[in-house]
Amino acid sequence: MAPLEVQFRTTDVWEQLDLAAAWEDDWKLFRASDQVELVERFRSAAPFPVEVRRIASSPEGWPIQSVAFGNPQGRRVLVWARQHGDEPECTAALMTVLHRFANHSATDPIAARILDGCRFLVVPMVNPDGVEAFTRANALGIDLNRDARNQATSEGRALVAMQREFDPEFAFNLHDMRPRRTTAEADPDIVAIAFQSCPFDEASSDNPQRLKAKAVIAEMLEAVGAKTRHVARYKSEFLSRGFGDAMMAWGVSSILIESGSATRAEGGDDFAARLHALALLCGLNAIASRADERADARLYETIPLDEGTFDFDGLLKGGELLDVRTGLTVRSDAGWQTESADVRVDEQRQFIGRMVGVGDLYAESSTETWDVDGCLVTPGIAVVSDSEALEEESRLHELVRVGVTVVVSPSSRATALRERFGVRPPVTFVFVADDSHAALAKRFAAICPKPEPASVLRSFAEKKKAHVALHADVVRAFGALRLCSLRPGCQADIVVWDPKTNEPRHVFVNGGAAVLDGAAMTPHPWGRWLFVSGSPA
Repeated sequence: MAPLEVQFRTTDVWEQLDLAAAWEDDWKLFRASDQVELVERFRSAAPFPVEVRRIASSPEGWPIQSVAFGNPQGRRVLVWARQHGDEPECTAALMTVLHRFANHSATDPIAARILDGCRFLVVPMVNPDGVEAFTRANALGIDLNRDARNQATSEGRALVAMQREFDPEFAFNLHDMRPRRTTAEADPDIVAIAFQSCPFDEASSDNPQRLKAKAVIAEMLEAVGAKTRHVARYKSEFLSRGFGDAMMAWGVSSILIESGSATRAEGGDDFAARLHALALLCGLNAIASRADERADARLYETIPLDEGTFDFDGLLKGGELLDVRTGLTVRSDAGWQTESADVRVDEQRQFIGRMVGVGDLYAESSTETWDVDGCLVTPGIAVVSDSEALEEESRLHELVRVGVTVVVSPSSRATALRERFGVRPPVTFVFVADDSHAALAKRFAAICPKPEPASVLRSFAEKKKAHVALHADVVRAFGALRLCSLRPGCQADIVVWDPKTNEPRHVFVNGGAAVLDGAAMTPHPWGRWLFVSGSPA
């Protein structure tokens, strides 16, 4: 048994949280089959009894599993995640915590105390159909977090049945917020994590169960407050059909945790997911040690509400934007957002940064902003590859540093390139039919005889209009999402040219920062596969 006097030291716990240890890939690419695998890994690795049950099947036939473990005499805690398929950070947080329990409970006194003080029933993935499609709803189009009253879905009925059978004292409802959420709009602050003690009536009244939930959140607030000031209270009206609110009405102390957003410098989505895992561990530790009985529930009301939204994920202010049709420039800001795309490659989802605003964006807000006053802002450069050597990853990274964001390749090379780069290439690849590609390569060679970084840069500087015209022609001929444009709706491939050196200061590939202040970024942002003419081999 872990001694009760063991302290929850936020710094120590934070250092022990490793998202990559639980799963090796990007959590945005997590699949329903991956969830089944990780549940089995947890069961096999755990030095304590774990009971895995199939409690329901999704409309598309995926298993919905429950995982039971912990002290049968401990406080009963129900945890569920991924009711919305397009919210991956909550999965990352939950599976990181479970990995910690299974692999480090013998050496981690906090994990040991939680396992001794609680009995858990966990549903790691309520909506596998939505996860596969990366959509909020399930395959029937139903939002599963709005099905507590009707219980029209097998997923909803399974959660209700578990609540009735398990009779939990506490429930944790794990989600991700909409991106770019902020606190008060008068002084906006991006929200990295948000909490809610779910209301059980229209008046948002307090009862003993809700006060207990607020006390647990007060404990979590202290832990996450040591790592970030970007904490909010999730603002939501009472939803009798929502599961968190319904659980509170059924006598369960129901706690909502929502992963938010973070800047690149803080660690982005991984930071938000890790913060979520820290909060969950702290909340469970509070329950196991009965700290909720001593915590001040009034602290909950001091958390600022999430009352606003930033307009953009990225915003360039004060640049001179190049119009590729005329070669003229115009002073304008440019902003973009990143979203899930409909395009899939090998059944893996893709993501796209899309321009959503140009012009005077003085009063607009963004998660990240760059002052590019006096700089030329252009679309990314496209090169037409007729050499396999050009398609080596090291060469592509060199090209990105000089402003290349798109490589046009023949369709016959698609399979080999996908095997080489996996889901996310370091640039956007546009595949065209082999005969069309040969014609484009010939025209490109006339402008840039050697597709080396220095040659591309020199050719662009000397023959800007000709190079951009080729880029525009590729797009016009093959419909590659208007890659040559910086107008709203197009893909966010952008180069910011330093006026002193005429070299790229910043390069954004698909809305992600590939080069900042001349330095290549790691990890590389999302690239993309586009088949715009002909079929992949």
